[in-house]
Amino acid sequence: MKLETNNNPIMIGFSMANKKSKRFPVQKHCELGGIAGSADWYKIDVARHLSELNHRLYRQSRVYRVKINHMGNPTDRGQLDVYVLRDTWMLQKAYQMAMDTYYDNMKEEAKDISKTNMARWQDFRIVLDPKASGVTEKLPLKRANGTLNTTTMSNGEFENTLVYKEDGTAMSFGLYPTVSRWSIVEEYDKTADVDNTPSNGVSGSDINPYGALDDDNQQAARNDLQVKGNSPPYDPNSLDGDSLLRRVASVGSTGGAQRLSTGFFDAPLGLVIVVATNTDVGTDFYELEVQGGDYKGVNAPTFVEAKSMRKGSK
Repeated sequence: MKLETNNNPIMIGFSMANKKSKRFPVQKHCELGGIAGSADWYKIDVARHLSELNHRLYRQSRVYRVKINHMGNPTDRGQLDVYVLRDTWMLQKAYQMAMDTYYDNMKEEAKDISKTNMARWQDFRIVLDPKASGVTEKLPLKRANGTLNTTTMSNGEFENTLVYKEDGTAMSFGLYPTVSRWSIVEEYDKTADVDNTPSNGVSGSDINPYGALDDDNQQAARNDLQVKGNSPPYDPNSLDGDSLLRRVASVGSTGGAQRLSTGFFDAPLGLVIVVATNTDVGTDFYELEVQGGDYKGVNAPTFVEAKSMRKGSK
């Protein structure tokens, strides 16, 4: 658009006004309610929360970017510690191997089922419980129109993936092993042991012709080339399948200062563990917030590329 003042043209641009912003209709905030009991563990399954809140399938095999916000009275002195899975190659490879094992194992069964009868929202899911027992799942809350009272959202199917042994015993995949569950990291660990190469360096002049006559060719240096770096820069025989979590931050306070939000952090597989450090937390309220992005409206890069028995499923 052009205006003229005193015969001098003035250009007024509308590029910003004309630029269309992309908006996704998605609920990214979720009330968690009170956290009661000192040292109690609570599991937050981000993919499940998003699925229930938005009536869409959000897959487990993603890295969700989330934060935990304090919603209670600012003078409350409760404290909540927040943990997530360590985002490591070993966890990613272990999850990939478990998923591949499942789909390879189910090929024959899938051939016997017509495409129309295949489960529509089938998704590979492992058990996200980081220990055998004692973890309570924290479900999302919604509020009634007339009363504003909260109701727990617990509808929807979130079955863990099963495979079957030759004797018909059902086995699931998970972070912690039981008699009916494989630890995905421990199973992957069986394929990941690394040998020293070379296992023993060869010392002495016989490794290099005329080595004793060459003052610049040092035996110690030759030995260094063999033994400094012959072992990997990590435990070559264990992937620490029982040490998968890291602490993100604490929300609330037990003293004078108080933190009201963790800030955004990455949650591999959408798992967030919150632990109350004192009983005062029971009077506080918290919410889960997922950052907006291009995966069905949220920020959730692929952890392992999802598969499906149904062609064209996303």
